[in-house]
Amino acid sequence: MSTAKSLTKPQIVEIKNSTIRVKHPDISGYRKSFLTAPFTAAATALTVGDNDGFADDDWFILGEIGDAKTEECDVNGAVTRGTSLTITNTTKFSHEIHTPVTRILERKIKIYGAATDGGTGTVIASTTSGVNIQWDKPYTEINLITTDTAYAYYYATFYDGTTESSASDYVVAAGLGYTTAGEMITSGLNEVNAEIDGQLITREWLLTLANDFQDEVKHYATANGLSKDWSFELVKNDTSIATTENENEYALSGLTYALKYPNSKQGILNVKLGTKVLDPKDVSTFDDDMEDCIKTYVASAASAGDTTLTLDDTYEFAESGTVYVGGDAVTYTANAEATGVLSGIPASGTGAITETHAVDASVWQNISPGLPKNYTIFNGKILLDRPVDEDYAGQKLKFRYLKALTRFDSWSDTTEITFPHLAKYYIGSRIEARKGNLEQSNYLLGIFNQKLEMEAMKDGLPTLQSQSYYDIDYDPVPYSNRNIIEND
Repeated sequence: MSTAKSLTKPQIVEIKNSTIRVKHPDISGYRKSFLTAPFTAAATALTVGDNDGFADDDWFILGEIGDAKTEECDVNGAVTRGTSLTITNTTKFSHEIHTPVTRILERKIKIYGAATDGGTGTVIASTTSGVNIQWDKPYTEINLITTDTAYAYYYATFYDGTTESSASDYVVAAGLGYTTAGEMITSGLNEVNAEIDGQLITREWLLTLANDFQDEVKHYATANGLSKDWSFELVKNDTSIATTENENEYALSGLTYALKYPNSKQGILNVKLGTKVLDPKDVSTFDDDMEDCIKTYVASAASAGDTTLTLDDTYEFAESGTVYVGGDAVTYTANAEATGVLSGIPASGTGAITETHAVDASVWQNISPGLPKNYTIFNGKILLDRPVDEDYAGQKLKFRYLKALTRFDSWSDTTEITFPHLAKYYIGSRIEARKGNLEQSNYLLGIFNQKLEMEAMKDGLPTLQSQSYYDIDYDPVPYSNRNIIEND
């Protein structure tokens, strides 16, 4: 399956029995004009405000998505800049002045089946050539026929007749589950007996409400003003970040999940290098401890036996001394700060360069590589209090930490909140507020806040703002059973 970045990623909004509903692509940013003259059905020539951006064989829709008379047409022949567009086939409906004319890229949908979530997909036989997008409906509904093979999971792609978009999220054949954004939204709609109308209540806005619900849970504060930390936010990551010889900085973007409290040790239960637990320090104390430690990088590759070493910056280095690069402790007798060249390096023996050092390899002075004892978090990185030596290089930094909840991009995305049933009160409250029913909105919001407080009291994990934990793996046991080693 080829992909085209210009085609948007689809979303399956519902699977019910053998019917799959797919959300229309977002065409809000596509080239758009409008009719400046009305016409009756069977027309082949349109008059628009400006035909700039339209070309021969381009496809476009006449009308708004979801309108019963919206139809798809294609440009017939070269377009001369002006107000005229000629179409290949005649229109099926009459259209009024100011009807939008929107160029489209996505025209069809293909449905794929897979045995596992994220597994290899097989295109469903009845959609091999693509099913036309139903622009005149609020979504495209695809009915699988009896000869189609049944699968455990389904996903969709948009198709323009030549290339396909990236795949939608996989959706289980039984439909959106209890923890999906779609089910939480549906429960919220049902709570207040509301429907999606495409204007006051839209799918996009409802997805925003689902994200807002997660944010409300994430930022819940206790009565004394401390942020509540939840057991379902607690994860471990033992494999993502491997150490490198002579390096002490590692990007936290390598973690599977982002930190709940970025750029802070708050929310980190422990960090291990191999089997050793590292002690956390705040940035200020860490900087004090590293005050005399100087770091720069190799500017020109060095080879075994070289008697000079060119670095990015040697102004802070001693006029003579020892630097640590890779597995070498290199001695030198002269420092040319203007050129960054350390010279007087022995060609062999003690203090010599014994291995190749590539450009940008880390170089240290006043601290030798070894086993780190402390760490701090700063600017999206974990910093160790000394570079890792060859005995520990390659070992993993193992984290136990509170993660940031992943935001919903589609209705099929799932939450890890263990009480998704509370979403109906929050979402219902926001819907009522938008409809102007403030009394009912406040009533539902009160229920939500009360039940959220109860969930916070039941949850087994206390706030990590005042405690530090070591040597525990995640399992949601009561607070009293956890091994709390120290208080900050």
